[in-house]
Amino acid sequence: MTQLSTWTSPLAMAALVGALFAPLANAAQYRAAQDYVTRVPGQPDRGAVQDVAILPGLMLSYGQGNSYRDGDQFANAFSVGWSGADHGRLWAGMTADAEISVHAPLQAAEVRSTVSSSLSDDIVIQCATCAAGTLGWMNFRINYEGITSRSGQLGQPPGELGRYTADTSWGANVSLQSEGVPRPPPDPPWQYTPDTVGIQYFRLETETNGSWSVYEPPHATSGLQELSIQFAFGRPIHLDLRLYASTITAVLSDDSSAPFTARSRSTIDVTSTGLYWDGITGVTDADGGVVNAYTAFGTDGVDYRQSFLRVAVVPEPGTWALMLAGLGALGALVRRRGASSS
Repeated sequence: MTQLSTWTSPLAMAALVGALFAPLANAAQYRAAQDYVTRVPGQPDRGAVQDVAILPGLMLSYGQGNSYRDGDQFANAFSVGWSGADHGRLWAGMTADAEISVHAPLQAAEVRSTVSSSLSDDIVIQCATCAAGTLGWMNFRINYEGITSRSGQLGQPPGELGRYTADTSWGANVSLQSEGVPRPPPDPPWQYTPDTVGIQYFRLETETNGSWSVYEPPHATSGLQELSIQFAFGRPIHLDLRLYASTITAVLSDDSSAPFTARSRSTIDVTSTGLYWDGITGVTDADGGVVNAYTAFGTDGVDYRQSFLRVAVVPEPGTWALMLAGLGALGALVRRRGASSS
């Protein structure tokens, strides 16, 4: 089940949104994407791949379940995910649950899911006393935060090697490129240029049978980023923001026929704050003089002088918890019906 909505509109609206965006070549672009699959024994994979243009303030969401039953053996895989974009802000998140109870070798229940969102816009800074094309500096802030959790349960005889795993990762990419700023030769790709800003951040956390690990790139941190870029007054600064969240949540019995039960759960929330533009903190001209009276508008008239922390409306996490609980209830119903028929 896939949705494109402020919260719950039909996915068919995606075609309309794409048509609306088609003639607006110079407008800001907002996109949301998802790629997910749920797997259990004896059933076809269930999932989808979507990548659509959306209007600001909308999001793409899904809820997917897959269940298997054979006598006293069962497996369930459920997932809910969402991603969206608004002026100056992106958000994404998901929950996943895989559960199995078997006495057969190499049986698995698995959720693999990635959701993402992106924003592309051009910011033009102008002031009444600044000639078009003259250079200046913009100081600005970007912020991105994510919350993740993982848990698992395992039941098997001593010496068996079944496992549960819950991998969660999320990342943020920030890119700005100014037009109209001369670059010194020879400009090799690795040379620092003041008219470009680029940040790539991700965080990977893994839990397997109670053992936990985390990885972040060296010198990379989430949270508030204080940045600056050289620009030309009256010329565009190309802005690209990208955010993703991803999980592999799975349980797997070993190669014996010993009784095996396991459950794995994971949650990624890059929604409450998400990735957002946190405002311009200062503008100076080519001589270093402070420019107090200036404008900084995007192609749709969005004012980038402000912070977008509280501008975007985001879904309540409880909404998605209820959806996943509903999918879990369906799995429980499958188990009960199987038990009563046997």
